[in-house]
Amino acid sequence: MKVTIENLEGRLRLRWTCPDTGKRKNLALAVDDSTTGRAFAATIKDRIENDAKHGYYDSSLLKYRPLTIGKNASEITTVELFDRFTQHQFKSQGLAKSSINSRYEPLKRMLEKHLNIQAASVDKRRAVGFADACADTLTPGTAKARIMLLKSAWEWGRGRYQLADENPWVGIASRFKSIPVQPVAAFTLDEARRIIEGFRNNRYYSHYADFVAFRLGMGTRGGEASALKWKHLSIDLDSVWIGESFSRGVTGSTKTKKARTVPLSQSVANMLQSRRDRLKPDSCDELVFKSPEGLPIDDRNFCRRAWKTVLAEVGVPYRRPYTTRKTAITLSLKDGHSYLEVAAACGHDPNTMHKHYSDVIQEQSVFVSIEQ
Repeated sequence: MKVTIENLEGRLRLRWTCPDTGKRKNLALAVDDSTTGRAFAATIKDRIENDAKHGYYDSSLLKYRPLTIGKNASEITTVELFDRFTQHQFKSQGLAKSSINSRYEPLKRMLEKHLNIQAASVDKRRAVGFADACADTLTPGTAKARIMLLKSAWEWGRGRYQLADENPWVGIASRFKSIPVQPVAAFTLDEARRIIEGFRNNRYYSHYADFVAFRLGMGTRGGEASALKWKHLSIDLDSVWIGESFSRGVTGSTKTKKARTVPLSQSVANMLQSRRDRLKPDSCDELVFKSPEGLPIDDRNFCRRAWKTVLAEVGVPYRRPYTTRKTAITLSLKDGHSYLEVAAACGHDPNTMHKHYSDVIQEQSVFVSIEQ
């Protein structure tokens, strides 16, 4: 087996064909193309060729990677690796803190309990063992999601830390078969109207009536409605700009990191006009919907106190406040609107919408009938 030394943008790497699989292999050496760097590269080259010749070749390449110190140390543990992956997701991908608390932190605790070892030593056998631990305590869907997160963390970590080229988590998620779950039904038009009326007539929670009407009428996510400011509404109240979201005490971008401008229905426009005339906001930077204390609406408090109480009073079976979004989408699709138009208005991925709302999407031919 022959190993070659190559210059890639001023840095050295080795290239060869793996004797076990026949695949091309690359090994970045993290050294400049200099006399010293070439000497170092030749040493690693000779070692790989000699190991291949005598049957000691390490297909994981860990044996040949240059040992470094600090953040790239080969001793990094699974917990440290996943923690740094989480920080990367938070900073570069805009990961919400609520998502960290609900998805990432529980997985980190499981790693601390069941797999707190050097990340470089995690092989397929250990990955399967961790998957079995997940299966003992989690639903198949949750277990699968956690394995997929670990697969992503290892993909991110390769090239940054001393990890094997073969990701040990690949294929593990297929062990979990998700159990079909009946989807939550949207509110009917009658139920939606009863909910709004219930809020308007409740002596304690009438404050939230417009907030609920907006969510049922526009299909926004809860955080998007909570972050809405008067400046986000057009002057004549015929459209609204959705580009911010409030969650767990923090205002950030929307879930998709994209903004959208949506036309307002006449009923929602009338409600907002009446609300603006009544409240007379001092600044366009004021929130449109606030808690009774004048603060942003906290979704957990709203759900636990106001939402559950009013639904029980009006006799509507309980569903989470998020169902207001599904209701607005469903009613719009049943009214014959294109799912592409609805997806754009709601900030939804069109393919995902088609998948989850295929039972209510009214497919129609786009072609004109020629013959009468």
